Amino acid sequence: MDSAKLFRRKLFRKAGVATLAATGAAMFGTSGPGSVPHASAAPASTPVRSGTLKVAHVGDVPTFDVHTTTAEVTATETQTVFESLFALDAGGSAQPLLATGAHWSDGNSTLTIPLRAGVSFHDGTVMTADDVVASLARWLKLAALGQQAAGAIKDIVSKGPQTVQIHLSKPFGLLPTYLANPNNMAAIMPRALIQRYGDQPIPIPVGTGPYKFQDWRPDAYVKLVRWDKYVPVNQPPSAYAGRRVAYLDEIDFLPVPDANTRLAGLMSGEYDFAFQISPDSYPQVTGTPSLTANIIKPTQWLIFSLNKAQRMFTNLKLRQAFVKALDPGFDSS
Repeated sequence: MDSAKLFRRKLFRKAGVATLAATGAAMFGTSGPGSVPHASAAPASTPVRSGTLKVAHVGDVPTFDVHTTTAEVTATETQTVFESLFALDAGGSAQPLLATGAHWSDGNSTLTIPLRAGVSFHDGTVMTADDVVASLARWLKLAALGQQAAGAIKDIVSKGPQTVQIHLSKPFGLLPTYLANPNNMAAIMPRALIQRYGDQPIPIPVGTGPYKFQDWRPDAYVKLVRWDKYVPVNQPPSAYAGRRVAYLDEIDFLPVPDANTRLAGLMSGEYDFAFQISPDSYPQVTGTPSLTANIIKPTQWLIFSLNKAQRMFTNLKLRQAFVKALDPGFDSS
């Protein structure tokens, strides 16, 4: 699994001091259909390690437990807190992140995953294979994508402190891609935390990423601070994959449901970055020298919307036949 070509998006403070070389799309995710634009303060020249980025988001987080939700707000606000074994590069391929690689054996029924050594969680404990086994078992049980993968997985076991093996009950070549998915991600957490909360929501996120959770005031802000013990993977950045560099001291996510308020805050300097500015505001954004428009084009949309109001798909049997014909590659019964 070799990293692909360089892919980096940089965000900067309006004051002119660079505060972040973002971790590609992993930092701020993607919008849904329609290429909804985001906007940020215009870039300065050279990034430095300092500053606070104030991000106007579309709402507050419903939970920080990424295993239990597909909410985009949770996914984007925890992208730099949690990490998974693999991450998707700019070409959509799974690349090692907490893993150092992976190889198939036993007729592609066993996936062996060696882990990076010396990776620490934000609670100071060192990640081992036992943490990975516990995290993946919980993800398979609680996450939507994990539940889809669970039908193909016989068991997950540790082979020493730095190696995990996943044994399949049937072929499932997309497993590394599932493990790399950024939404509802297969985040690796401390086993002790999972043992404490089990299937119940984990209230405080503890991951291995470049930023750690510091504070949450509902309907006010989520505050992340740089994790100085973070050691990035030694690969060029490529979308969600590769090296993650934490230039910012702090990231503040502020829930601002109204798009016009988010834009007004950007123009006044109250915010440095805002999600999902209305496409109608594009001329206003591009006409403001202090702002930069970032149009995030969707790379995929894994949903079919059938017209049940008229024509052929008003027939339930035809809708069921359509789903049957898709053959998604896992047991959907």
